[in-house]
Amino acid sequence: MAAKKSRKESSKTKKSGVGFKRTSALLIGGVLGFFAGTSQEFVQKHVGMPSHSSSIYSVSAPAGCPKQDSIRVRESYVVSYDARTRNPYWVYEYITQDNLSGESSRENSKFREDPTIPEQHRSTLRDYRGSGYDRGHLAPAADHRHSQQAMDETFYLSNMSPQVGKGFNRGYWRLLEERIRKVAKENIGVHVVTGTLFLPKGEKNGERYVQYPVIGPNDVAVPTHYFKAILVESSDGTAVSSGWVLPNEEIANNTPLQRFEKSIEEIERLSGLVLFPSDAAEPLERVAQR
Repeated sequence: MAAKKSRKESSKTKKSGVGFKRTSALLIGGVLGFFAGTSQEFVQKHVGMPSHSSSIYSVSAPAGCPKQDSIRVRESYVVSYDARTRNPYWVYEYITQDNLSGESSRENSKFREDPTIPEQHRSTLRDYRGSGYDRGHLAPAADHRHSQQAMDETFYLSNMSPQVGKGFNRGYWRLLEERIRKVAKENIGVHVVTGTLFLPKGEKNGERYVQYPVIGPNDVAVPTHYFKAILVESSDGTAVSSGWVLPNEEIANNTPLQRFEKSIEEIERLSGLVLFPSDAAEPLERVAQR
């Protein structure tokens, strides 16, 4: 039996023809509208969409099956909302120079509940009030200056997660977002997946536990970590990826970003997602270090 090609080997085969073979069918129709500024050929070859299933199940049940309606397609991003933790599970963006240019201002935007999320599953403004945590954007407002509506939609609480403020949301995390925008300006565009993680921590007795605080009357979970994974679309049509996992805690601004660098495969293992389903990206080129 022939050995399966690694992602690095696959990235060198420009005409792979893989398309959306591992992409959730629920996402494709809504997401293709994002790609007016990029070639669909590139998207189909390199990107796909984050997915943890490629099958659609049909089950005969008199009362119907439990419903999980988690995907929301906005003007400039897609969010998968986790109703259990009241957090985004993942957020997908495609960032270009055009997205980053415009007169939109976050001063005209307001944090608000997401009316498309069932009330019993929402996070609310009250949850964050006095919690000690910031309402941290997963799709940053500054990524979407081209349209006031697009920027406004980043202020839905379904795009927010409780983040440590000083030294993280207002510090190191913000610097990483700025670095990715710089990469987007220097290339055709950058596909970005950002998500929440709840990772185990070892105890003195040798056992490991997943422990995290919750905030507010709706018990909004505070993630232990966040990840970002990027796929850079260069002018020659190739794709290069990088990824990071950062703890939700104060981080000194002079901490080398390489300390948090993870392979796409490792982020997939931690998150349970398939981030770039085409397997065509060369991992860890460290493009965001430039």
